[in-house]
This record gives sequence, C-alpha cells and structure tokens, in this order.
Amino acid sequence: MVFCSPPRTPVLLNLIRSRLLLKGENVKLKDYIVKRGEESLAKELGVSIDTIRSWRYGSRQPSVNQAKKLIKLTGHALDWESIYGTVEQ
Repeated sequence: MVFCSPPRTPVLLNLIRSRLLLKGENVKLKDYIVKRGEESLAKELGVSIDTIRSWRYGSRQPSVNQAKKLIKLTGHALDWESIYGTVEQ
C-alpha cells in the first residue's frame, strides 16, 4: 500500500511558512511584518504596501476583519494583543 502526501495548497504553504517564522516566539505585528516581508503580506491580504507599512510603523491599525485574517494566516500565532496591544497600553 502506497501513501501519498496530500497536495499542498498555497493557503497551507503560507500557514506553514507563517508558523515557522513565529515558532516559539511571542511576536508583535510589526515584527511579523518585518519577518514575512511587506510585499508578500500585502499581496496575501489584498491591501497596499503602504497599508502594511502604516501598520508596521504604528500610524494605523488593521481593521477587525483584517486582524481576523492575520490571526488565521498565522495559525493564531498572532492574537488581538499582539496586533492591537494590551488593554493596559
């Protein structure tokens, strides 16, 4: 009996890549953007590079729907606090 691995879809590959980037780290959104790359993340989320840069430098924050996409994209390695900051901030 021969077992074949399932085909790797782009979504699955991006999830694997995101998890490897964040493995064992408590990472913030700006750090994830640096590690992932502005251009590839912008393409993945369907936003402009300028939007990604504004998130990275803190001049804007992702919308709730964009934050949900980021959380899913990273396999929950990013969470609300790593995107928006703690309640105390």
